[in-house]
Amino acid sequence: MTLESDSPETVANISLKPATSKGSKRVLQLDTLRGVAILLVLGHHYDTIIKPDVSGYCAPLAHFFVMAGWTGVDLFFVLSGYLIGGLLFREIKRSGELHAGRFIVRRGFKIWPLYYLYLAYCIFYPVVHSHTRLSVMIRQTLPNLLHIQNYVYMKHEHTWSLSVEEHFYLMLPLLLFYLVKSKRLNLIPYISAFLVCCCTALRALALHNHTFTSADDLAWQWHIFTPTHLRIDGLFFGVMLAYFYHLKPEVFRKLSDSASTRWIATLAGLVLISPSIFILRTDPDKMFWMIVPGFAMIYIGYGAILLSAIYNRKPDGSPGLLFASLPSRALAYIGFYSYAIYLWHIDLARDRVLHWVYTGKFNRFDPGTRWLLAFISFCIVATVVGIVMNRIVEAPVLAFRDKFFPEKLAVKG
Repeated sequence: MTLESDSPETVANISLKPATSKGSKRVLQLDTLRGVAILLVLGHHYDTIIKPDVSGYCAPLAHFFVMAGWTGVDLFFVLSGYLIGGLLFREIKRSGELHAGRFIVRRGFKIWPLYYLYLAYCIFYPVVHSHTRLSVMIRQTLPNLLHIQNYVYMKHEHTWSLSVEEHFYLMLPLLLFYLVKSKRLNLIPYISAFLVCCCTALRALALHNHTFTSADDLAWQWHIFTPTHLRIDGLFFGVMLAYFYHLKPEVFRKLSDSASTRWIATLAGLVLISPSIFILRTDPDKMFWMIVPGFAMIYIGYGAILLSAIYNRKPDGSPGLLFASLPSRALAYIGFYSYAIYLWHIDLARDRVLHWVYTGKFNRFDPGTRWLLAFISFCIVATVVGIVMNRIVEAPVLAFRDKFFPEKLAVKG
């Protein structure tokens, strides 16, 4: 959820300019995919506001979000692996070395200010508003403070993926630093493929060892769905794509030269993702197929769509026009704020819209319209909160970071 663009190619300029750090180059295709990812996440978490069985004519869309909305996190993982890997590969390509420490510091400025502000809110708001004991709130938030919330059940469930990414941000630069020093950077595809196989096998083992009691059993998530050692493969698959894109561009040359090849990649990606629309991941009878090969199919599918997107460099031709369209530009605008939206959408957006629904603000409408208006309200409130948090926290911090800790991209020699 904490992504930055890494390539100067764009298909169009975004008309609504978001606040960015100095020198930032936005890539419309990638921001559009961010927008898709955060919309999927919002739709999935909207289930706790209005259930699909009371959504009227919007029931197909509501059921889609329940079934497939959770895959938005996997799309974020692939994007994050591709973009973070790309930043590091660009530095290696241009300078012949890697400043891992500087990268980690820059990541900290990107992630931690808004993250710890959110945790402060989670701790102190209940203390002030509900007179909850401070010690209780600190104890509930302690896993988040230690970045282990994906291994220990905690109140702020949606932050588990941030823990996975935090571990990834520490692991990848150290790994690449070693590979550059030992002149073994060409091992990246093999390491990524190994992690794909290893994590898939470990998910099968974890599922075999877990006693599943019911579809409402949430404990399985902290055994199977959220641990870093079971989910890091999606991020490293994105790293592998970045490796080929930046260091071995001839591998995907056909995607660059042929619109039909890009369409084939997009359709293949959709086919790989499609089982998540029809198979409930918590169904005991089908859980193995969804979690073991299914997770790999999802991030490989999103990777194919990502490749198709990044090789559309012009706002003409097919499918480049798709990314230059107004809906795509709107998604890209939302996608820029996806990190802030993801952090705050439960506490400041979902809970507010849930209050409106419970107090009858939408009761005069039929069920379908009620579902749709409440969902639009949810997305608008979440986006506004994300914009505000970006403008007052992220943008100033990134400006400070870029002034005192700029990227080292000078060409060696």
